[in-house]
Amino acid sequence: MGTATLSNGNVSLLSDLQVHTKIPFTHLLSAELFGTYKPSSAVYRGAAEKLGLPIKECVMVAAHLNDLRAAKSQGMQVVYVQRPGEEEWSDDEVNKARSEGWVDVWVSLREGNRGFVTVAEKLGVDPPVGHARKLSSSA
Repeated sequence: MGTATLSNGNVSLLSDLQVHTKIPFTHLLSAELFGTYKPSSAVYRGAAEKLGLPIKECVMVAAHLNDLRAAKSQGMQVVYVQRPGEEEWSDDEVNKARSEGWVDVWVSLREGNRGFVTVAEKLGVDPPVGHARKLSSSA
C-alpha cells in the first residue's frame, strides 16, 4: 500500500495519523500538493487526478461544512462527521445544511458518533478487527 508523496507543513499531521492509528491508507493527500488551499477547486480536482478517478467517484470526509460544500460544488460526494468544537458554522447554518440535503452521509453527534467507525458502518464497511478503537479515536 503506497503512500502519495507529501510536501512539508501540515502534511506531517497526515503522516502522524497513519503511523499512530495504523490505518492502512493507500494515499494521503494534502492541499499543499496543489499549491493552494481549500476551498480552491484545484484541491478537489487535483486530488481526483492524483487518484486517477473521475471526481464524481471521489468522496471527501470532513468535519467542516465549508470544505464539503466546496467539494460538492466540484462534483465530489461528501460525508460530514460532526465533531464537538470543530464546525465554524452556526447551529442555524448547520441545521439548514442538513435540511437542504446536499451532504451525502451525515454522521451526527446525536447518533453515537464514533468518527471513522461510524462512517464505515454507514457506508456498509466493517473496520478490520482491532481497529475500531483506533479508528474512532482518530476521527
